[in-house]
Amino acid sequence: MMTLMTSKTTERRGNLAEFLAASPLRGAGIEIGRVKGAARELDL
Repeated sequence: MMTLMTSKTTERRGNLAEFLAASPLRGAGIEIGRVKGAARELDL
């Protein structure tokens, strides 16, 4: 497996909670349910 490296770096601003709080979808009433059960199969 080959790993590609790039010279571009980005600086993280804030944390995940701040990102989600600033989302334009905040308060839109969207509900996402969790599918309970076994993990999905993954082909690598």
